[in-house]
Amino acid sequence: MATFLILVGLIALVIGVIALLRGHIGWARIPNRRTAVILALVAFGVMLPLGRPTPLAEATDAEGLRARAVDLGSRGTRHHAGATYAAEHPGSVVFVASEDGHISCMFQDPLRERTLLWRLGPAEVRTR
Repeated sequence: MATFLILVGLIALVIGVIALLRGHIGWARIPNRRTAVILALVAFGVMLPLGRPTPLAEATDAEGLRARAVDLGSRGTRHHAGATYAAEHPGSVVFVASEDGHISCMFQDPLRERTLLWRLGPAEVRTR
């Protein structure tokens, strides 16, 4: 159901942006730019569902056996969306590129309740 809503939201967002650029779209019953902006904002809200809060833990080792709790409130929108996606799709791997340049990897093990986060960067790259 969530995938269907996201698809509908994406279509509505595209129609809203086109109407915003053109000024109106008669067949879609969008008479002016104000209506187009409202449609685009509502569609964007449908595409980014908040989802349920998920426990997030930052792994301190490569295997994720040791981890410490992380407050998701201290992270940005990209991390929230990534953590929500990982929690709703156990077994998937999510990469998040932060605005500050860091890259994080998230994984929700289907057998566990928490989502693991690894911060990736130059310090983690080792040659043998």
